[in-house]
Amino acid sequence: MKRSPSSTFFMALALVSAAPWITISQSSLAQSNILEEVIVTARKREESLQETPVAVTALDSNALREANIRNLADLTASVPGLDAKVGSKSGEFSIRGVGARDSQNVRTDPAIGVYVDGIFIPRNDSQLVDTIDLESVQVLRGPQGTLFGKNTAGGVLLLTTIKPESELGGEVAVEVGNLDRQNLRASLNVPLVEDVLLGRFTVDSRTRDGYMEDAETRHAYGDEDKLALALQLRWVASDALIADLLLFHSKQDEMAAPQSCRLANPGTVLQSFTAPGDSRSLVEACALSAQLRSSQKVLNDREGVRWEMESTMAGLTVDLELGELTLRSITGLLQQDDINNWRDQDASPIFSIQNLELVVNQLRANGFETDQQREFLSQEFQLVGSAFNDRLDFTVGLFGAMESLDHYPEGTLISSAGFLGREIGSKIAVLPATVAGWRGSSISTYDNKTWAAFSQGTWHLNEQWQLTVGGRYSVEDKAIEVRNYLSAAKSPGVLNREEFDALVGTIHPVIRVPGREFEKADDNWSEFPPMVGLSYIASDSWLEQTGLDNLMLYANYSAGFKAGGFVNFGDELTPFDPETVDNFELGIKLDALGNRLRLNAALYSMDYKDMQLTVTRQLNDIQTAAGTANAGEATLQGIEFELSVMPTEHWMFQLSGNYLDADYDQFVDLVREPDSGLFVPADRSDEPFGYTPETSFTIAAKYTWSNSWGDFAARLSGYYRDEVYIGLTAGADQSTLSTLDSYQLWNARVSWQLPGARDILVAVYMDNLTDEEYFGTGNIELSSQGTLTVVPGVQRTYGLQASYRF
Repeated sequence: MKRSPSSTFFMALALVSAAPWITISQSSLAQSNILEEVIVTARKREESLQETPVAVTALDSNALREANIRNLADLTASVPGLDAKVGSKSGEFSIRGVGARDSQNVRTDPAIGVYVDGIFIPRNDSQLVDTIDLESVQVLRGPQGTLFGKNTAGGVLLLTTIKPESELGGEVAVEVGNLDRQNLRASLNVPLVEDVLLGRFTVDSRTRDGYMEDAETRHAYGDEDKLALALQLRWVASDALIADLLLFHSKQDEMAAPQSCRLANPGTVLQSFTAPGDSRSLVEACALSAQLRSSQKVLNDREGVRWEMESTMAGLTVDLELGELTLRSITGLLQQDDINNWRDQDASPIFSIQNLELVVNQLRANGFETDQQREFLSQEFQLVGSAFNDRLDFTVGLFGAMESLDHYPEGTLISSAGFLGREIGSKIAVLPATVAGWRGSSISTYDNKTWAAFSQGTWHLNEQWQLTVGGRYSVEDKAIEVRNYLSAAKSPGVLNREEFDALVGTIHPVIRVPGREFEKADDNWSEFPPMVGLSYIASDSWLEQTGLDNLMLYANYSAGFKAGGFVNFGDELTPFDPETVDNFELGIKLDALGNRLRLNAALYSMDYKDMQLTVTRQLNDIQTAAGTANAGEATLQGIEFELSVMPTEHWMFQLSGNYLDADYDQFVDLVREPDSGLFVPADRSDEPFGYTPETSFTIAAKYTWSNSWGDFAARLSGYYRDEVYIGLTAGADQSTLSTLDSYQLWNARVSWQLPGARDILVAVYMDNLTDEEYFGTGNIELSSQGTLTVVPGVQRTYGLQASYRF
């Protein structure tokens, strides 16, 4: 698969990381260019990054632009320990191995919290935020349950938008590239009332063709088609009172990521069936799909796999200065509708497993309401301040949220007709839809509530030592109502091929499931994630003796959790509990060589309990069900680091990486015995830890220079991601196909700022320089399908960017 071995990456890594030491000396350092101080808000107050005892990566708008980061998934190549399922349209994030396994199911919550201007984004499929008009992105690694609450077991992503300014001005940015990329962003600052009421309006349009085409339907998968509008108002009522209003609306109308199929377990049940509209077997379709990959083509559902959503967000932040205290109110409202987020589990045109569009069409044709609507309302109050002559810095707060998810569809229609058949000579015996074609079709409504109180304080024991203690008490209340449906269509009997193919598009009479027409469940959970930390900041006299510019050492214990929920494995609703993470961490942050060298590193060990794992259950010879269960416990240990060096005023070198040793301590699943049909416990603790690379590294070199033509900057970066295990079913680790290969990606960018017009910037870029072929994510299912489905990564892309600020 790979055009160059990973040894190439490590050789380049060694050369780039060694280069600063070859050229650098204290005497040769020009003092005009040093590593700038970075201000973060990881503890809900402004602090210097190098004096914040939390593992944080902070990127401002310039860093985001230089690294060509268009959405949060692109951060994986810049933030150690952060991982995402490449190619996914959802925010399937994990940090240090803690993350969501099933991001498109609203029954499970994210494990990584995403906040936009302090407003929590509750659903995985809404977290893949584009970097539109952002001032900064901060990634907090490790559990952040004390200050940020639920669904932060792995960490937090904090996004801060650019606020309105007091002068008239703005920016226009355009981008064109291969795959017919056409991006346009325009922002305008307008002082509505001088120094009192300020406005900022932003429009962002992004389009790009899909990077893989269906060889038969010509659907282009992996495209981009987004439009976003943002309006911000800042009211400066007085020196003590400032209010910020954010209104945001976006529309996404795209095809899902491309998927490719490969046979993993010959002879499984579904491989022996045929479906209307295509006489090929699943075996033949997967073989053809594998052959097409080299020509950038796939074979997916004939109907296409859509990804559509409209989102609206309103946020109001009010800051009131009360002497030494700041009272802050953050109100957020999120609404989503026109949601059509489908997926194709089998990645073939033969069957249509998990393509909800087919189920929804059947339910709509029978008059059932299927239009999803979501609403999330949150309110947070914070009191931030100092006491005892600045010996104590503290934050206390209250948080509440209500979420409603209406008409959420689930289920599977195997084949576009809901019928399957077995070939008997030249005839086809059609199975009843209730036996084979329909699975777990339902419409659900969810009501979720959250209440929390939190406090954290840092006591400055003396000028060098600080003790931080905090805690948060949270209450979660979830309720679900489910309406279950099945097909009342009878088998048409034994047909010839022409008659069988004519069943495509059949509208079934749909009825409620007898005995399970309407199900309800509710539960509540309470959690108290504490944190304790001790930090040390070296004194000026000690720094002078050692030649360092800054040194912080810290030791932290922190906890986080991910909320519980409900799952349906084919018979009844079953609650699953919150998962929890206890993190023990040692960290160091130092600046040296006249602030030309910066090293931040952390050593961590995490106890991962009541893990919410996505498992598949074989319900019968044909049907399987996937869902979430508290099936595991694990220990995760690792080290991460970020190194930046400026040996001269022209060169900047960066090296970052993460090593993670993750092992299950316990993983008990239920497996169906073929003879008895009973479920029996199965120990899966020896399996590799899923969807988590053991190692990942990033290197980058940047060279800047100026002449009569203007200011120039050239940047080269490389990202290495280790192999990843993608097995969901028991026994998947026995297949050689259950692990995706490692890969490495190289990106380059050259920018030119025109002389005499410092507000005009032009850049050219090329991502995936070597045109590496790789798979971003996938899954392997060995029971009923017996197939491997993978998402190919994007091939080489290139383009031109230009911006004008006025």
